Formats: sequence, C-alpha cells, structure tokens
Amino acid sequence: MEKWEDRNHSDGILRAQNVPLKWTVKNSAAAGQVGITLTWGQGVTTKLVVGLDRNHKITHIGTPRAGGK
Repeated sequence: MEKWEDRNHSDGILRAQNVPLKWTVKNSAAAGQVGITLTWGQGVTTKLVVGLDRNHKITHIGTPRAGGK
C-alpha cells in the first residue's frame, strides 16, 4: 500500500489526498446528534453536526447553526 500512497500522493485507506490530521467527536446537547471537529494542516478546523437515529444510523450531516453549539 505504501507504494500506491507514494505514487498517488494519497491516503491508502481513504484514497484521498487531503485527510484530517485528527478529529474529535462530542455528544451534542440535542438528542440524536454528535458534534465532529476535523483538524486539517496548519490548525484549520471544520465543524460538523451529525444526526443519528435510535439505531445510530446517520440521518443528516450539516454545519452547526450560527451562534449554536
């Protein structure tokens, strides 16, 4: 896999050239939601809110509301 990664300048698992360096997952105050923060190079972050049903299947992915948590 390392040869493929070197040849394609990509992550061998995600097959992507730009993947987060780290991520955090936190329970949201709203039921059925979790907050995700992706940290990219140079400390740039992307915040997402992921909605889940009672079986933990993803129902929605979006960005936090302005002024929201």
